[in-house]
Amino acid sequence: MADGTGPPAAACGRPVFTATILAHGAVRDGYRPLRHMVSSLALGPGGWIQRANFAVTGALCLAGAAGLRLTGDRLAGSRAGPVTAGGPVSRPVSRSTALPPR
Repeated sequence: MADGTGPPAAACGRPVFTATILAHGAVRDGYRPLRHMVSSLALGPGGWIQRANFAVTGALCLAGAAGLRLTGDRLAGSRAGPVTAGGPVSRPVSRSTALPPR
């Protein structure tokens, strides 16, 4: 990341995340984006796709934070790292919002 790849990697995070959820949601039976949360795609047999999407996006955000830190803006890098490091576990919110069983 000393070569400056950190911030561009972070910039790729949002479009990669969005493209993945749109593609995965389009092929997932029973998923309705206006009714179900994005994290519900992580449940069930095809959930590995969304879990990988979360992991890749998180890694890209951390790379961006590390890159910011290496650019000399120590304050920006020290704030971005902890914010992007958290990762909640996905659980259905209620029976009405959970994806139907396959």
